[in-house]
Amino acid sequence: MIFYAAAGDGSDGDVPRRAPQAVTGRAVNSTALVVSWQPPAITSPWVTSYRVILSPARLDPTADEEVAVSPPVETIVPADDGSDAARTTVVVGGLDKFTPYTIAVAAFSARGDGPFSDAIVVQTDEDGRGTGVTASPAHFLCAECYPNPRMCLGL
Repeated sequence: MIFYAAAGDGSDGDVPRRAPQAVTGRAVNSTALVVSWQPPAITSPWVTSYRVILSPARLDPTADEEVAVSPPVETIVPADDGSDAARTTVVVGGLDKFTPYTIAVAAFSARGDGPFSDAIVVQTDEDGRGTGVTASPAHFLCAECYPNPRMCLGL
């Protein structure tokens, strides 16, 4: 699941052309997930922040019952926290308990968003559990959304 941004002219404040890589996630508890990623392979010096989008995932599209899902959660993470290291991890709280979330990350600049990373699915824990569920690739979950994967993220 990759989105493409318009190619810029290389001028100051260009839109990032590459997606963040190696997105991973795990449950912290029943209402929070930690998401980490690596900066794009070719990092633009104008990347100001990362946009992390978590959307409740519907894992069984053939289920007979209607399930109410929460709206997507968007978190903005500044790319620079004042140190020499880039910020590439965030903990997102206030999520639904024992719920799988489709997660994607995009770098952005003052001119706009770059492409989103491949999506992963991570599930929050049940109450009383503190062990994380490892992220898994989500390509097969959103095949019905191609060629507009933003639909899978509720955008």
